[in-house]
Amino acid sequence: MPVVMNTGEEAQAEASGGNTDDMARLVKQVSIESPTHKLKECIFNFETPMPEIPPAGARVKVRNAGVCYRLRSASSSSSIKSVDSLHCGSPLHHSVRDTALFPGYEVAGTVEALGVEVTETDLQVGDRVIVYPYEGHPPGYAEYIAVPDVQYLIKVPENMNLSTAAMLPSGALWAMNTVFSAHNHVEKVLSEKGETGQCKILLVGTGGLALWAMRIARFYWPQKRDRIVIAVACLRDEGISIAQEYLRVNVVQWNEDLYEEQLVERTKDACGGPVDIVIDFSATSRSIRRALKCLAPIEPPPHTIFSADRANEALAKIGRGYSWKGNLEFPEGYEDEEE
Repeated sequence: MPVVMNTGEEAQAEASGGNTDDMARLVKQVSIESPTHKLKECIFNFETPMPEIPPAGARVKVRNAGVCYRLRSASSSSSIKSVDSLHCGSPLHHSVRDTALFPGYEVAGTVEALGVEVTETDLQVGDRVIVYPYEGHPPGYAEYIAVPDVQYLIKVPENMNLSTAAMLPSGALWAMNTVFSAHNHVEKVLSEKGETGQCKILLVGTGGLALWAMRIARFYWPQKRDRIVIAVACLRDEGISIAQEYLRVNVVQWNEDLYEEQLVERTKDACGGPVDIVIDFSATSRSIRRALKCLAPIEPPPHTIFSADRANEALAKIGRGYSWKGNLEFPEGYEDEEE
C-alpha cells in the first residue's frame, strides 16, 4: 500500500515558488515501526537535511512509497528520538523492527533536479519516475531522495497513477521476471501436448508477488488462456478472496494441520492432476518439497547404459566426440565377485 508524501511545509514551499536554500532546508521523513509490547507508538516523524544532488544522478521528489518491511533489530525502544538512534542492536531485541533504516524501496515521484554530470539521458526535470531498487537505496519515506545514477530511474507512462507505479519497483517487476522466465517452459509444454493440450501451473502463495504473477500471466498469454490452467496453493488467508473472486483460479489451502500426503493429493485434485510447472514465491524447504511431489513425472533424457566391463568402449565414444549420455552399471554382487 503506497504512502502519499505531502506535508504542509511542501505546500508552503510551492506557494512561494520553491525558492528555498537547499543547504539549510529540512525535509520530512517518516519512520514506520512494528508495534510491540514495548513500542506502543509506531509512526515517527523526523526532519532531515535536504539531500544534495549527486553529480551523475538526480534528486527525486517522492510522491508515493510502498509500505513494506525489511527485518532488523533495534537496541532500544524507549529512546527513539532520531533516525540515528535506531541502530541495530543485539539479537535479544529482535522483536523490534528497525524500519527507519530499511530502504523503503518502492518509490515513485518526479525528477526535481539532475546532476551536473548528467548528459546522455532522456530524463528531464519534472518527469514522473520510479526508482529501481539498488544496493544502498536511501530511505524512501521522505519528501526527497538522492539517486546516485540516473540509470536507476525509469519513466512512468502518463496514464499511470504514481500510487500504482509505487508498487512496480519490487513486487511487480520481480513477478514479471518470473513469468517471463517461465515463458519458454510453458511454450515447450504446450508444444509437446499438441493443439488441445493444457499446461498446468501451480502458484504457491497469495501475497503481493503471487497476485502480480497471476495478473501478468493472464495479460501475457491472453490468447492461450484456455490452454494455461493456473491453480494457487495458499499458505495463509491473505489474498484468497482476490484469487477466487477476481482472478477466478482454483485455490487449495495448505493447512499445516493435515498430513503431508493429504495436502499433496488435495493439491493435485485442485489442479486436475499433476502439474507441469511450479512457481513458488514462499520458497521454504517444506513448500518446495511439497510442490515437487505435485509435479508430473519427468522423462529422463536418452542415455546408454554400459556394463562395467565395457568401460573402454564408453570412453572411446567420448574420445571420438560423440554427443550422448551414458553411464556404467555395476551388477549386483559385483564387490562379492571381486573378493
